[in-house]
Amino acid sequence: MTRQISFLFSSALLVSMFTFVGCGGSGGEAEFVPPTDEISAEELQEEEDYEKQMQQDQERMQSEGSR
Repeated sequence: MTRQISFLFSSALLVSMFTFVGCGGSGGEAEFVPPTDEISAEELQEEEDYEKQMQQDQERMQSEGSR
């Protein structure tokens, strides 16, 4: 008896999962966009700011070390 209930419960659960989620293939098509090696203006500015900050930190460390 418990096997029959368990089987019915499992079947109902499986059917409800397919009903709510779907069997796949119903979603939109994915479009592959190849990556670009172009650097945006924002990335270029971030890189310049980073280099500037690193230079300032290096100068500060050298001045503190010479004290």
